[in-house]
Amino acid sequence: MLAFMKNLVGVKMDKAAAAGMEALVRWDPKSASEAELRTMEQRLDELGREVALARQSYDKEKREADAIQMLSQQRMAAAEQLQRQIDGESDPARKGALEKSLMTLGAGERICG
Repeated sequence: MLAFMKNLVGVKMDKAAAAGMEALVRWDPKSASEAELRTMEQRLDELGREVALARQSYDKEKREADAIQMLSQQRMAAAEQLQRQIDGESDPARKGALEKSLMTLGAGERICG
């Protein structure tokens, strides 16, 4: 019952506010139009700030993604170079060391990538 009364009062207040707004608009339509324009300008300013913040966030994410991509490309180039050295190496000890380096580089790529 209390919830019903609360909602009924809310509805009546909403209707009273709407009636008051209509009366103000009828009484001074020019000021009402200016007020509406100001409201729209404020909302547009608000949206502009939101767009600027979204752009900053996007730019930051893009820089981070570009840095990750560059690091990945560097690791891939290093892995290819190590593989070429392994393929051309005849000394088993040196070949083992190069293979260990390649494995270490591969483990780092899995962690970072």
